[in-house]
Amino acid sequence: MIRVLLLSLLAAAPALAVETAPRQCLSLPQIRNQRIVDGAILFRMGRQWYRNDMSNACTGLKPSRSIQTRTPSTQLCEGDLVRVFDPRVDITYGSCALGKFTPIDAPQPEGRRASR
Repeated sequence: MIRVLLLSLLAAAPALAVETAPRQCLSLPQIRNQRIVDGAILFRMGRQWYRNDMSNACTGLKPSRSIQTRTPSTQLCEGDLVRVFDPRVDITYGSCALGKFTPIDAPQPEGRRASR
């Protein structure tokens, strides 16, 4: 009986696995939230968060700014350009190419710092 239960648990383990491999693309309709943190963009799809570090340094990317994407598909992919701008004064700070989308743990809520 114990052996059967153990085998059942082992068989179910792949379904419980957490995504760890970087992705090349995210589905735009499934993106529920995005946040700019530490020079990177965080995207949330369902319960999973992804961090995108730009292919090259994106100096205009700051938490107080916004991004705009233009893509002919329903996918946001590595290499796509994002326009960085300030929506309050409509100033564009440039465009940056997206890198890979790396799965991460959920970030701290905005306005809170990680406990030390």
